Amino acid sequence: MAAAEVAQRILSAPHAYALFLDLDGTLLDIAERPDAVRVEPGLTSDLDRLRDSLAGALAIVSGRTLDDIDGFLHPLRFDAAAEHGATLRLADGDGASLAATIDPDVIAAVETAAGTFAGVTVERKRSALAVHYRAAPHAAEALSAALRDILARSGAELRLIAGRCVYELTPTLASKARAVERLSSFFPFAGRRPIFIGDDASDEEACVLVERSGGAALAVAGEYFAPERSAFAGPEQVRRWIATLAADLRAACGDRGR
Repeated sequence: MAAAEVAQRILSAPHAYALFLDLDGTLLDIAERPDAVRVEPGLTSDLDRLRDSLAGALAIVSGRTLDDIDGFLHPLRFDAAAEHGATLRLADGDGASLAATIDPDVIAAVETAAGTFAGVTVERKRSALAVHYRAAPHAAEALSAALRDILARSGAELRLIAGRCVYELTPTLASKARAVERLSSFFPFAGRRPIFIGDDASDEEACVLVERSGGAALAVAGEYFAPERSAFAGPEQVRRWIATLAADLRAACGDRGR
């Protein structure tokens, strides 16, 4: 479905839809390092206006930690699923971790394996590990094999997800699809048609889920989704879509109030 068509449907019945948004590669441009990501001016306020017009039904669904999500979107606090759904948090409540922390032996093995490749770094999260190789793209195949070997030997209930120059070790039972499904059981998401926007392999399951639920999935082109499969050419177009939709909804609400 085209992004313009989805926007028109939301405009016609804003309280019938819920919006779930990935962060890196979707709202934010990919950077050389996770800590080098830049939040474009106006994004947070546009998200806030859009959330208000949807009566609160907007959530961030990301592989990032809750602290990262809140830091990027400061001073606002959004409903969120972090670490690929291993942690959920409603904006007016505390976070709930749905998975245990990773075994220290697995962390040590992953960090040792990553250390054999110059430029590869390991990002520790509560229930996941992200192994970044953007600075060492030549290491992708050997790194993947090493990580799969670690998982096979450890017997840990983890799976390996390939992202955009990153491999993520996440709890087997955690996924963005399950996160969207779980968030959809809470107010104000319950009973609404879900719209999901994402850019990489970890978003694919959520895209399938929302389409099966009668909603819509909008892909962002990049290293995973090809342009012909995508509704957006990149995060800049997503941000423009959000800003325009937020403004149009605000104007429509004003017209209805006259």
